[in-house]
Amino acid sequence: MNLFFHVKNIAKDALVYGLSNACIALMGLIVVPILTRVFTPADYGIIALIQTTVSFFIMVSGFNLVSGVFRYFFEYDSFDKKEEVLSTALYFNIFISVFLFVCLYLGSPYIENILVSIRKVNLVPPKYNYETYLKIISFGIPFGFLNVNFLAVLRMLREPKKYALVSVFQFISNFCLILLFIVVLNYGIIGFMWAYSLSNIMACLLSFSFVYKYHTLNFSPQMMRRFLSYSLPQFPSVFLSWGLSQIGLFFINYFCILSQLGYYNIALRIASLLTMLLMTYRLAYSPYAMSIMKDKNSRDIYSGIYSLCMIGFGVTGALIGIFAKPILVILTPPAYHAAYSIVGIIVFGYVFQGSNDILAIGIGISKRTKFISYAQLVAFCTGFLAYLFFVPRFFAWGAAIALSISYVVQNFAYYYFAQRVYPIPYKFKKNLSFVIIVFSLVFINTMLVKNEGFLISMLIATGSSFVVLVLTWFIGMNLEQRNLTKIYILTCFNNYFSLRCHNK
Repeated sequence: MNLFFHVKNIAKDALVYGLSNACIALMGLIVVPILTRVFTPADYGIIALIQTTVSFFIMVSGFNLVSGVFRYFFEYDSFDKKEEVLSTALYFNIFISVFLFVCLYLGSPYIENILVSIRKVNLVPPKYNYETYLKIISFGIPFGFLNVNFLAVLRMLREPKKYALVSVFQFISNFCLILLFIVVLNYGIIGFMWAYSLSNIMACLLSFSFVYKYHTLNFSPQMMRRFLSYSLPQFPSVFLSWGLSQIGLFFINYFCILSQLGYYNIALRIASLLTMLLMTYRLAYSPYAMSIMKDKNSRDIYSGIYSLCMIGFGVTGALIGIFAKPILVILTPPAYHAAYSIVGIIVFGYVFQGSNDILAIGIGISKRTKFISYAQLVAFCTGFLAYLFFVPRFFAWGAAIALSISYVVQNFAYYYFAQRVYPIPYKFKKNLSFVIIVFSLVFINTMLVKNEGFLISMLIATGSSFVVLVLTWFIGMNLEQRNLTKIYILTCFNNYFSLRCHNK
């Protein structure tokens, strides 16, 4: 098995995805100081609540069809059959996007009543008009839904550069519209919603211009039934997965004052630096993993990639948690600084979430997708009880604890069910131990910087990060992984200097 060959193949696509996600993450950090100085923590929380509510409708309406499209796109070798797959999915998605608009626009008064009524602590101040926010955002939701599916097509076609172009374009347009509507025109939350909708429309038009030629007027009812037979057994898992990641906001909304929503949302924004890495890996890994499923060494390849990813995710997550306070001090006003201690808790859970795609690959290959729903159900029930216990006692911090517990349980469940249907020799216990060790340092660092200013926090974080890197090299990695890392770094340097010499 030449693990380096397969890692390099994934890395080629991941590099492009990664550069686009790095640009988005960088610009996202630029947006944070703008929004946190315009919006109070309560305003910030309201925005998160509206976005989460809308994401629920998108998730329910999609029927998880994209997973079936992915599976059958790689099932066929004929280009005509691949076109049939994509075209059938397109017609379904157009219908769903129109349905979404009608539901959100006409149902906005009823959704507002629900959001206002599910608050135990106090009433929502009259300055917040949920109905208006929902009606504005409903114009962009159909285009956002279609754009996500067009981006999935680009992933299937292994077109990471075009995918990256659309993603970066969408974020830049959103950033410019935020500056216009919020900073220049001072439209507040309404301006944020208009920026979201218009950027979705613009990105959808661009992504469609890349993929329209792969679609025909052909709609196949038979193909649609195949999609649904593959996707629907997983649909409960999609619902439960959404619940795991988003339900914390609703618990905070019910039990806590609105500012706690703001703390939790800003911590999620900082933790999203790790999710950018996870997304980069997922975008490149999923199609590649399916493309090598017939390789006789595929199980060993999946195992090797899993170990490398857990090390990479664990170290990156730990560094984000360690530097959370200096980051927040730089980016946000003092009203948000208390959220730094939430970040480490969230990224701990994200590390486990990030490896789920690898652990569950055997379920997808075996087509026993009901086990994905079983795993999600176990995680959701555990998470729901955890939210119910921790949020009333620890507020936003309790939601972060419950989120991490959910993802750890989810990870164990995926491993258990996947090994039953398609055994893969993962080094599960070894990687679990490594993540626990490095995050113990994160939580020690969080306590050490509690009462410190920026400079001392930065010095402590630097020392902690050095210890994490040393532990990773000598404890987290085995000899093969250290050699692989050396080869990869040397290859990158050689490619860089070769390119410079060629340009000269």
